[in-house]
Amino acid sequence: MQRAQGREREAQDDNEAGLAIEKNLPGDDAVQVPWRRLLSKALKRAALGSVNLPWASAMFRAALTVWEAQAKRDPNNPTLQVDLAKLHDSIGDSAAKRGNRADALASYRASLAITQHLAERDPTNETWQWNLAVSRQKLGDGLFAETRSGEALSLYRAALDTQQRLVRRNPDHAEWQRDLSVMLDRVGNVLSSQANFAEALSSYRESLRIRERLTENDPANLVWLRDLSVSYEKIGDILSAQSRAAEAFDAYEASLCIRERLTNTDSENAEWQRDLSVTYNKIGDMFASQGNPAMAENAYRASLAIRERLAAADSTNAMRQRDLWVCCDKLARVLYTQGDVDCRIWWQRAHDGLVGMKRKRGFISPADQALFHDIEARLRRLSGSARLRRP
Repeated sequence: MQRAQGREREAQDDNEAGLAIEKNLPGDDAVQVPWRRLLSKALKRAALGSVNLPWASAMFRAALTVWEAQAKRDPNNPTLQVDLAKLHDSIGDSAAKRGNRADALASYRASLAITQHLAERDPTNETWQWNLAVSRQKLGDGLFAETRSGEALSLYRAALDTQQRLVRRNPDHAEWQRDLSVMLDRVGNVLSSQANFAEALSSYRESLRIRERLTENDPANLVWLRDLSVSYEKIGDILSAQSRAAEAFDAYEASLCIRERLTNTDSENAEWQRDLSVTYNKIGDMFASQGNPAMAENAYRASLAIRERLAAADSTNAMRQRDLWVCCDKLARVLYTQGDVDCRIWWQRAHDGLVGMKRKRGFISPADQALFHDIEARLRRLSGSARLRRP
């Protein structure tokens, strides 16, 4: 929290500095250009540092106005065009975080128009070609969030083609290798959503091979090691959907092994802790589907222990609170199948978590609403149960 407040204060300071520059701009338009460029950088930095999304969006818009004026004055300056495309991407990212998908798509399309123009202008410029792939990926992300999977897949595949071509020319560029694996995951995600599991599995396995090479070449790189755990998890998901339980277990166990290693390396990393809880949940789901509620219970309790710590550490984090009640519901269900009356306690906790989420946010998703009604019905049926034990 203190770190976030520090970023907010720094962002506000940057904004005030930018406004001071604007106030003292010289009158000659030719002289204003470098000053306005400095102003726009200050405004952009302010928005990037902000934890207040509406304020950040306003800062991005202010920077965009300045940057577009600069680009109009000097339309043949590729540096300005590259910067303008990145700013459109930043505005799109900010809009996406606020849930404003229409604005996000408009910004990503504006960025794509610029990067496509630059890439066509100089097909030999590998950086511009790579930027084009990134623009296609971002627009694809926005379309996939809108469930426009066919359009998203076309963009992802076009980006993938560019990235594969550039990586073949630069096989030692590790960051590009990593980005290529991420794009393969995105292709796999769309194919999985379309129930095209065979092709999704092929895409995920290609991503896995890249990540295995990266981690072999740099075993101390924990970011790449986490990527490897993600690949195993995604492969496990597909194998589970194909009812290949034994293979799915193996993939989840491989992911679990890596994630336990990561959390042991840095026990304060909340993202890695959450990753580990997700793997425990998936293993629990597998055991539950295989008719082994006792082993499922063990896995869910391991996940629950992590999620309780994370939720207690940040009571305002909606994702962590949701993770907690989802795990409570999973645990309740396997206890119920074992005839354990403690299931009522965990369903009550899940119910209370959903009520709290609705009270704070004013709404819950349709899927969560349906689950809420199911839990309420189960609690009503269990209302006459014997006195409950505290877990």
